[in-house]
Amino acid sequence: MKQCHVCKEMKPFAAFYRNKVMSDGSDYRCKQCHEQAQIAYRATSEQRRRAALTERYGPLVCKRCGSDENLEWHHRDPSEKKAKIGSLIKRGSKADLWAEVVKCVLLCHPCHRQLHQEACRLAWEILLSST
Repeated sequence: MKQCHVCKEMKPFAAFYRNKVMSDGSDYRCKQCHEQAQIAYRATSEQRRRAALTERYGPLVCKRCGSDENLEWHHRDPSEKKAKIGSLIKRGSKADLWAEVVKCVLLCHPCHRQLHQEACRLAWEILLSST
C-alpha cells in the first residue's frame, strides 16, 4: 500500500504507474490523479495555443460570412496539407501549427461545405465538357 501525494488516499501499488526514479519504483500520484493532471494540462495547453493562434492570425471568424461559430480550416491547396490544424492545436508543435495555418483559410461549416460543393460542381462541369 502507498499513499498518493495528491489525493492522500492509501492505494495498492497496482494503482500507481511505474517510475524507476522513485525509491519504491512507483509514481508519487495514483493513476486516477495522474490522468486528471494530464487532462488539465492538455486543456490549458490547448487554450494557450488557441490564444497564440488568435494573437497571430487575428480574430477567429469565417472569411466569407464573418461567423464565429463552427469554424473549420480549409487548405487552399489540399496537396500541400501535412496535418490537420485541430490535431496540431492539441498536440503539435507551434512551428508546425504556424506552417500549416499559412496554407489555410478559416471558414464556418456552412461556407466550407458550400465551397467544396462548388469545387465538385466545377470539376464535374470540366469533366463533362471535355468528352
